[in-house]
Amino acid sequence: MAFVIIGLVVFYIVAGFFIAPPIVRSQVEKRLSTELGRAVQVRKVSLNPLTLAGAVEGFAILDRDGKQAFVAWRRAFANFDAMSFFAGEWRFDELTLDGAEANVAVDREGKLSFADILARISSSPASSAPAKEPKPLRVRRLNVSGAKVEYREDTASQPFVTVIGPMTFSLRDFSTGGKNDAPGEFSAKTESGESIGWRGTLAVAPLRSSGEVSLGDIVLKKYMPYVERFTPVAITDGTFTMKSRYEVVFAGDKPTLKVEDGSVRLTALKVGAPGATEPAIALDLLEITALAADTAARTASVGRVALTGGRVAVTRDVQGIDLLRLLQPKAPAANGVSSGMGAPVPPASGAGQGFDAKLGELVVAGLAVAISDTTPPRAARHELEQVSLTLKNVSLANLGTPSPLEFAGKIVGGGSVRVSGNVAPQPLKGDLAVVLEEAPLAGISPYVESLADLRITNGTISSKARVVIDTPAAGGMPVITAQADVSVDEFATLA
Repeated sequence: MAFVIIGLVVFYIVAGFFIAPPIVRSQVEKRLSTELGRAVQVRKVSLNPLTLAGAVEGFAILDRDGKQAFVAWRRAFANFDAMSFFAGEWRFDELTLDGAEANVAVDREGKLSFADILARISSSPASSAPAKEPKPLRVRRLNVSGAKVEYREDTASQPFVTVIGPMTFSLRDFSTGGKNDAPGEFSAKTESGESIGWRGTLAVAPLRSSGEVSLGDIVLKKYMPYVERFTPVAITDGTFTMKSRYEVVFAGDKPTLKVEDGSVRLTALKVGAPGATEPAIALDLLEITALAADTAARTASVGRVALTGGRVAVTRDVQGIDLLRLLQPKAPAANGVSSGMGAPVPPASGAGQGFDAKLGELVVAGLAVAISDTTPPRAARHELEQVSLTLKNVSLANLGTPSPLEFAGKIVGGGSVRVSGNVAPQPLKGDLAVVLEEAPLAGISPYVESLADLRITNGTISSKARVVIDTPAAGGMPVITAQADVSVDEFATLA
């Protein structure tokens, strides 16, 4: 009897180490190729019957043309826990995937490069046997390293191509049936130097996650093939960075999301009309800090929005303001892709009710603004530099509450303007002190010329005024009253 047991053990070990691996390799290639309709390659299968561990190396599902891999990996390793047979869950001490790659493409009709695989899977006959509740799965260590995804989409104007990788992902003590929050990490880079990061926890019952997410140095112009579907604006430069803490729970009919300590940073942003030599908007640095939101409480808040440096160029013509036309979204086309100009879709009835959004502070510094007006017979141009703006304590739920406002700018060619006081947007109210110092009158000459045969060649205007804006309680147009001291110096005209 002892010899029989010893013989069985020896056979089990020999079969596990030497006989089973080539059989498994052959069957995986054969069966998967038949099921997927694609060529499947496996370079090596290794099994350890003593530790219940196994590895698959050199695995690849080829594209339909067989020229490159659709999905592949260098090595996949699994270490099964034998105690799973006596427990209420399937347990793996370790799952490791190294050197995984995927090549995904979307053609102009929106068809995925692996649509044939999805069609085969969806057409597979369903089992008539009643489904049994699967045993929960527990993975003590899950590691993915050296992964890469190449994505290509043939859009209407130009193809979009990106390579995400190398990617790493890890998860510890993850269970599909337990209530524990499994800690994990994810990081990835792209061919453009962009970064994606996650660190937090993940759980299944209920599906939930919390932690911190980040995007670093996202190259905005790279995503123009998608932007141009929705707006005619062209992004020619700029990088985007963000990070935030979050908590999301998928339970019941309505998922809940909380965001805290969020921040956004836009650097060297340039946008304008397609093909334009100069951008309409060029922002050196835009920072948004202390972002928070809670979908359950229907609240959102921004601690501070700070714009430092930049230039905005606006032209007024017979059709209106060019910048407004540029920023207007495209109307949806019949095929669901935006195309052509159209008015924005109005919000649904009741949208926004019970929702509150707050802004702690808006700060603008070092901005230049250039306004060209081509509607008069002789075009007019107005420029401000060193523009600064401060607006505090704005609440969507309390738009009638006045917010402190400070504005200042220097007029190119001489003079300055300052505005300070309090404003409320709805109903529109304000109490403002306006100071205009030695502003050149030549800037308004094109408008005067359209009314009289007269050109202003010289002169400045200075003024100190108090402007009060009040909207009647019954509604209607705002009533504006002003008290001002005005002086004009060195005025000269040419008839």
